[in-house]
Parts: sequence; C-alpha cells; structure tokens
Amino acid sequence: MIIQNGNIEPVIVTDGGYDPTSGYPLDETVTYGAKVPCQYILNNSRQMMLANGERLETEGYQILIEQQPQGFTKPDKVRLSDLSGNDIGVFVVDSMEHLDAVSEIRIIAKVR
Repeated sequence: MIIQNGNIEPVIVTDGGYDPTSGYPLDETVTYGAKVPCQYILNNSRQMMLANGERLETEGYQILIEQQPQGFTKPDKVRLSDLSGNDIGVFVVDSMEHLDAVSEIRIIAKVR
C-alpha cells in the first residue's frame, strides 16, 4: 500500500525523425498516458558531476506505484506531479523493479 502524494504519467512521443527528402528533423508530438497514483521521494539532489568544470546538481526520485492489473510497461520518460496538479518535472526512467512481496513497482527516475 502506498501513501499517495502525487501522480505519474508515461510520456508518449510520436512522429519525429527526419524528412526523407530534405533531411530536416520533423516535429515530435508529445502526449501523456493515464495518470497513475504514486508515492514519490526525492532520491538525490546533489550528484557531484562536472560540466565544463562546474558542479551540476541533478534531481532523482524514487517512485512507488501499486502493481497494475493491466500491467505496466517501462516507459522511457514519466511526468511527475503532486496532488495539487503542479508539475514537478519530466524524468527519464532509469530502472523499474517489481516488488512482489508488497504488490508495488519501484521506479527510479532522474533528470538527464
């Protein structure tokens, strides 16, 4: 059982690619899947990385959802929002683990 403090939505990117005639990139269409209730926890906010000689702070979240009866495939990206509907951000899914003992799925998502 999770203690819901937000929702996640899979990010669905369609179209895109390159125009075969001109070689120019085509616009992508971004849509979002169904909202899934979740419990999110800030996993790390200071990952020491160097970008052009400077420290870069990144965010990562541990997200717990109930196992879905229709199944839940690992999306490439998810949009995370709080219970008020405020967007926290779009994050790349780093890993997804089924926790069968508690009927939950743990998702590790990070900014990239």
